[in-house]
Amino acid sequence: MAVIVKEINMPSNCDDCEFCIKDWDYKQGFCSASTHIQWRNLMIIPHNHHHLDCPLIEIPKSVRLIDANRLLTDRMKKIYYHLKNGDTAIPIIDIEQAPTIFKEEE
Repeated sequence: MAVIVKEINMPSNCDDCEFCIKDWDYKQGFCSASTHIQWRNLMIIPHNHHHLDCPLIEIPKSVRLIDANRLLTDRMKKIYYHLKNGDTAIPIIDIEQAPTIFKEEE
């Protein structure tokens, strides 16, 4: 499952990330957005890039997210084009009119 957190800009590095929790008493840190990213020494938290396993993904402003599964119901599959190779083609108008789940707000 994915979670979209609105109104947070993508951090440029782990050190600036709101999900990076630092415990200076024990000199440890961990990523609260991930279950497995932790640092035993705060000095190794990446200062100029993201951790290789960073779970954060920036969604470009031009992206419109739709629930594609709603286009694949049995009722909808009956009206689509069935190609000779076994594939099914969905008309562009159905994709364009699919309800938007999340649209980046300006």
